[in-house]
This record gives sequence, structure tokens and C-alpha cells, in this order.
Amino acid sequence: MENCVTLQIAKIEISNKNLNLLKEFIDNIGKSSDTFRYFKNRDITCVKNHITTIVFLLENVPVAYGHLDKDGDKIWLGIATREGFTGKGLGKIMMNELILRAKQYGLNKIYLSVDTTNKVAIDLYKKFQFKNTGETGKISFMERILDNK
Repeated sequence: MENCVTLQIAKIEISNKNLNLLKEFIDNIGKSSDTFRYFKNRDITCVKNHITTIVFLLENVPVAYGHLDKDGDKIWLGIATREGFTGKGLGKIMMNELILRAKQYGLNKIYLSVDTTNKVAIDLYKKFQFKNTGETGKISFMERILDNK
């Protein structure tokens, strides 16, 4: 019988007191930074304006990131997984967590943007009932209506 290993991740809410964990994630994201550019034009302290910001730790190493960010009248979801930790279900766990939180906050709709070439991410988002609402250049925009029951 094959051994099944369950990832023991710690879910950390990011605040000004532990921004170092987020910085460590960003500094070590690797090739995943090709498609996750959220902090390329933003200071890390912008997370103080997020509805929620989460980092997953695996053996004290930041391996995944997620946020719900209010911009105008829209709430944007963003996730990223550190290179070397993709394909382990972390994106799915993060999506579940962020959607649960969005529902807890009473949100009706959440949005995201994704590179049109990032088929793995697009497939993940579709599994979570995100629908494509259009494209601009190489970016697809998606939204999900939330059932808050």
C-alpha cells in the first residue's frame, strides 16, 4: 500500500507585525513571479488595506499566498504558490479559504485577473465557478457570484 502524506500547513493572517513572512514569500517565489506580479508595482505595506491576506507555512517556510483586496467597488482575489510547491493542492486550499472568508464577510461577488496563457490557474478558477468576463491584451478577467447561504 502506498503511503499518503498530508501536508501540515500553518495558515497565517498577515498584518504589519509579520510582514517579514510575506517578504520572505515574495523574495523566494521563483519562476512563479512570472505570472504573479501583484507586488511588482506595489509596496508590501499595501496589505494593510486588504480585507484579508494569508500566507501558508510548510515547516516554517512561506509556500503560498492569498488575498482579498478592495479596489473601488470590486473585491479582487489573488493567489500565488512558491516555485517547487505547485501541484500539491495549495492553490485549491487557498481558494477554499478565500472563498469561505468572502462569504463570511457577506461579499456578493469576487473578481480576479489571470494571464491568458496560465491554463493551470484558469482551470483551477473554473473549478471554483469563476466565469470569464472578458480579456484585455494578455489578461483574462473572471468573476464569481457568491451564494452566502
